[in-house]
Amino acid sequence: MLWLPLFAAVIRACSLPGWIWGPLAFAYALPRIHHWEQGGRWWSDGLGGLLWWILAFSYLANIHPLLPLGPAPFLALWWIGEAFLYRQLRRLLPAMESGVLALAAGEYFRSHMPMGGVPVASPALGLADYDWAFALAQVIGGPGLDLLVLAWGAWPLALVHRRWRAAWLLPLATAILAVLAAFSPAPAEGGRPLRVLGIQPNLDVLEKNDVLLVEDVTEANLVQVAKALEMGVQPDLLVWAETMFPYPVMPEDAQGWLRRPSRRGPGLEEKPAASVIDFQRIFIGRLLHFVGPKAYFLTGAHFYQGVDSKLPEETESVRTSETLAFGSGGRLVANLPKTVMVPFGESLPFQGRLPGSKPFALWIYRHFGLLPTFLPSPVLGPMELPDLRHPERPPWQVGVAICWENVYEKPFRLQAQRGAEAFLVLSNEAWYGIGTEMDQMLAATRYRVAESGRGVFRVTNDGHTLWMDPRGEVKASLPRGQAGWLAVDLERVAGDTQSLYLMGGWRLRPALAWLALILALAARILGRRHLDPPPGRG
Repeated sequence: MLWLPLFAAVIRACSLPGWIWGPLAFAYALPRIHHWEQGGRWWSDGLGGLLWWILAFSYLANIHPLLPLGPAPFLALWWIGEAFLYRQLRRLLPAMESGVLALAAGEYFRSHMPMGGVPVASPALGLADYDWAFALAQVIGGPGLDLLVLAWGAWPLALVHRRWRAAWLLPLATAILAVLAAFSPAPAEGGRPLRVLGIQPNLDVLEKNDVLLVEDVTEANLVQVAKALEMGVQPDLLVWAETMFPYPVMPEDAQGWLRRPSRRGPGLEEKPAASVIDFQRIFIGRLLHFVGPKAYFLTGAHFYQGVDSKLPEETESVRTSETLAFGSGGRLVANLPKTVMVPFGESLPFQGRLPGSKPFALWIYRHFGLLPTFLPSPVLGPMELPDLRHPERPPWQVGVAICWENVYEKPFRLQAQRGAEAFLVLSNEAWYGIGTEMDQMLAATRYRVAESGRGVFRVTNDGHTLWMDPRGEVKASLPRGQAGWLAVDLERVAGDTQSLYLMGGWRLRPALAWLALILALAARILGRRHLDPPPGRG
């Protein structure tokens, strides 16, 4: 039965955005469950999982041909875990219910652990472009749609086993969700739209890290800013993508020293904190002088804390990845940290406390330009920015996310619940080339729009830079792989807007995932034997 997990892996890969056809995802669950029912071995699940993750992460080959092989063996263990969970659930439940719960629980727990989880390439991701999927996502979100895809994929088992009541239950539940989606409240307008100018410089990321000077990176962005200003654009927000401001940034009140590892050899680079702050004020102050006195500059950059001069010389600055907002005079007026780090690109297990973590981090830094020593932070937005053109009005509430956070529903959900009126996503995905990774990120963005009821403006290095309104429609975009600028009137919704997903639909998948785990433990403890579904029983 080895071919069944391998077939499931290929089918699921072919359903990913940018591959062949999204609805192929409905064919994923059945071969997995049939494999388990036929007594398939754990190692065949492991091989299926290995193939799946190599295909799912194939875009990593743009960085190095062997890189997809890095995470695949570890993540393949989740397929083995799903098989084990299924066998425990099968002691209590029929095949369809056991399979759906096991697969849904595996998806949920993998997306939350370890190291922040890996929620990419979910079963329903390839369906994001379908209007019916967007409508249902307003009620149960992308994670809930994963559950629905798995349930419909396993649904033929209810027919085969003549379990008529169970066979009707899924269509009934889907119909109820469709009715709820049809009557889902429309977002209320939240005041004057934000005039946002996004810059897409289109820099090769390896060249940026190893060849270009920071002045070259800056110049590539400034050229596009100048073109936009020549066309008469007067933005409220000028936005550069993640890491497109290539200089370190420090808090306004930082003291002591900036200390960080050098890519050119052993030891630390060291600069007085005062000089770093003076530079960012002068540079950004001049930039905003040309853009306009009533505009903010936003970017994603590395944010360092000062090191007291009394501490040992080997003490490094604490570093986070942040969305930073600068106002008049180049002063830092708001900052929000990235809450979820990219495993091994931005963080290491146990925050780098394991033996050998520091040399490994430096090896990654010197070979790829990524220093995986960022600290995650629980601080959440939205970012509050006063309306400089109308100071008497309430400040804007701008939700923000950086790169990898785009595939997580939680940062968007929590910020929307806290009053975000619109979202900015700042990203640099040039690591992965012009390919399927971009399609997957865009599909994830559409689910984030559906779940939150807010529009999203993505500002990226090489694509997709685009504006998606609260109804999930792409209203404006730049071509992939081309330098340019995009100015949009970013629609704001009322901060108290609550989609059905925000009201409680997000609880569906975690509730069923934990139910699956509890039932599996109960079956194991009670020593129940395999349950054979009695034919003809509903």
